[in-house]
Amino acid sequence: MWWPKSSSSRTPEEHSRQGRNPAAALLLFGLLTAPFPTQSAAHPVQGAPLQLDPKAASKLLIHQVVPKYPAIAKANYIWGRVRLKVTVEGSGRVSAVHVLAGHPLLAAAALDAVRRWTYRPLATPSGATGFQTIVDVNFVLRDVRVEHLPREPERDLARQVRPPELLTPLAEPSPGASVRLRVLVGDNGRVLDATPLSGRADEFALACRQLDAWKFRPARWGNLDVPWYLDVNVKVDDAWPVQKP
Repeated sequence: MWWPKSSSSRTPEEHSRQGRNPAAALLLFGLLTAPFPTQSAAHPVQGAPLQLDPKAASKLLIHQVVPKYPAIAKANYIWGRVRLKVTVEGSGRVSAVHVLAGHPLLAAAALDAVRRWTYRPLATPSGATGFQTIVDVNFVLRDVRVEHLPREPERDLARQVRPPELLTPLAEPSPGASVRLRVLVGDNGRVLDATPLSGRADEFALACRQLDAWKFRPARWGNLDVPWYLDVNVKVDDAWPVQKP
């Protein structure tokens, strides 16, 4: 297994000094090496997923799918890190992946790949068990000269993108608790991931169970559908959207 940690930390300016083809781009990905809160594998908290250090988790990885660098992201000079929280079952299968940070185009590509990774189960005194860990996927533009880079590529792209639209009928205004979510809508209009912006954990779980039934019109860049974020409110008493963002 090869993790190009030194390359993944390079900036476009550092890459540009190599003087190679300025149109080329390379995807580099690696596991987070910064300190991460962990529990002893011998003493996990009852009922809570065991939090495994990313370095230790990387040693258990037996099958990895390399994320594809989205062509639209490369064309618009979008690069950077996607941070994911990964949940692995006792069988070693990845059961859940959640985006903690990252541009929507890159996040969608990272999610698609990491969901297909496979790990060896973690051995503990009580038997094989699943765990949670953090994975960083770094998308790096290689050999792009500094003078060729736009000053604010993400903002420039955002101006060209028509955001996703919620197509599910809106509920009539009524009292009750609501949860605000940031939803990653895929290029097929399906929800890829969701992050709570407000509300309690139990309310977030209730709201998320309804998202699969919601319909969205995907974001558009020119004539192409693209993954993008959309903020929505969900009433947790009936799990209907209460307003468009």
